[in-house]
Amino acid sequence: MVHGTRSPRLHAAHLDLYLATAYLASGEVSAAGRKLAAVLGTDRYTASITIRLRKPDTLIDSGPYRDSWPVVDLREHIHEVTGRT
Repeated sequence: MVHGTRSPRLHAAHLDLYLATAYLASGEVSAAGRKLAAVLGTDRYTASITIRLRKPDTLIDSGPYRDSWPVVDLREHIHEVTGRT
């Protein structure tokens, strides 16, 4: 049985975003970075992915690791995708 019209790739991206957010919330920056890189490594973003990228971005911006080099790169890429400054 198929639910909706979402592709498996979109489902994976949503799962990766949820996991990245959980990793960031628990301070696991490297694991979060790997999950976010998987999402940010595509050339197309749906509106729902763009919206969901704002949650990890908020955690990055408010977390104690916000100035660490890997996180700064991730934040810049998230801002490119979401149009945030």
